[in-house]
Amino acid sequence: MTKNINFTLFNKENYESNNLDSLNLNIALSHQIDGKATNISQGQKQKILFMRSLSQEKDIYSFDEPTGNLDRNSTELFLNEVEKLVNEEKIVIVVTHDKDVIARASKVINMDEFH
Repeated sequence: MTKNINFTLFNKENYESNNLDSLNLNIALSHQIDGKATNISQGQKQKILFMRSLSQEKDIYSFDEPTGNLDRNSTELFLNEVEKLVNEEKIVIVVTHDKDVIARASKVINMDEFH
């Protein structure tokens, strides 16, 4: 799993410095993420996906139910990163049922209205 993270996320310098948690999402526990990732939680897997997505420079970011497996603190950290993207004038699309996430959105489209 560490190789998978490092492949798209970190350059050699960051890898050698063991900086596997650039977003402070508390996943840099090597005993948890080495191997085939069968021993880490869904929340930890979700955090890894965030790190990979947020580390890549894009104009549009899309997240599907991004906070479903996260604790409140990790959700807050993720939303702060999303707000940074919005402030950089990036397009961020979040599909969610989480009312706290919806409350922080600048625009909400309720898909129930399209039935």
